[in-house]
Amino acid sequence: MKEKKMSGINYIALLSVFLFAGAGTFMNAAVQTMIDAWPDVPVSTVRMVVSLPPLVSLPVMLLTGGIVGKKLSYRFCAIVGTLLIALGGAAPFFVSSSWTLVLVFRAILGVGVGLLGMRNALLVYSVPEEKSAAFTGYGNALFNGGAVIASPIVGILSQFSWKHRRKRAASPGEPITTWR
Repeated sequence: MKEKKMSGINYIALLSVFLFAGAGTFMNAAVQTMIDAWPDVPVSTVRMVVSLPPLVSLPVMLLTGGIVGKKLSYRFCAIVGTLLIALGGAAPFFVSSSWTLVLVFRAILGVGVGLLGMRNALLVYSVPEEKSAAFTGYGNALFNGGAVIASPIVGILSQFSWKHRRKRAASPGEPITTWR
């Protein structure tokens, strides 16, 4: 078997995949704030912001699971998955005039999370056998630690506003107000 050699930066990059893989659950703390910010959207639809990424990531994981390492490289999945998570997570901040767009970006985030589903296979493929158990533990610690750290941060940020101000349509004779 070929000797696996990795530098420190490779280990950091590998472990960062585990950190980003939990991004689908980071919005849990902001759901109530989003429900308040979008009173015209049914509550069940707002809650899709949490359930949509896992629903999308599951078929992506199933589709890519058989071809990663053969037709798709691990590097491609890691880079594209991370970029899709960043796009799907940050875009609603800038393009949030429509709830449908917010859900589309959450689905894009789900595709990114699905591409990062190969993280354990990447670890087994990349890390020398004598270090794989330790790095599996480090990766899972980062996966869970990311969620533990991100949830309070999302909660704190959502206290200010889920992102933006929205103008509510005024009834005749009623002044236009701003939702915060």
